[in-house]
Amino acid sequence: MLPETRQLAFAAAFCAVNVCCALAFVDLYPFSTMPMYSDAKPTALELEVWTPAGERFSLRALGLHSLDVHNPHPRFGWDSGPTLNHGVPLARDVLTRHLQAKARELGLDEPYLEVVQAAIGPLERDGVETVGVRERTRWRIELRAPR
Repeated sequence: MLPETRQLAFAAAFCAVNVCCALAFVDLYPFSTMPMYSDAKPTALELEVWTPAGERFSLRALGLHSLDVHNPHPRFGWDSGPTLNHGVPLARDVLTRHLQAKARELGLDEPYLEVVQAAIGPLERDGVETVGVRERTRWRIELRAPR
């Protein structure tokens, strides 16, 4: 057997073993994506922010966009920016302080913002496990501090 043929056979066998192991046993780099759903959170948080005029406000601009392990990691060339949304329902006072600070930072002229928060996670309906909205809250967050 020629040296080039042995090297080619070894490289092909090495790749085949890695692919088979990744498919049969565990995720092995580079045959899986970083980390996919291996450590998914049990709940997700869906937020909507509306102006008094009925226009939807950008979650990214307010630092409320979703960021979890299913999004690409910033080390790999994508930076999401800071966010308050980590998949856990937010308390009204925490959200109020955050939005009031963002309103000052962005120079918003709105008197308030309407916030709809939906916590999504596992549910049991008629003895069957499913996924749906576990809790939905709607708040009017005053952006101007009371006088």
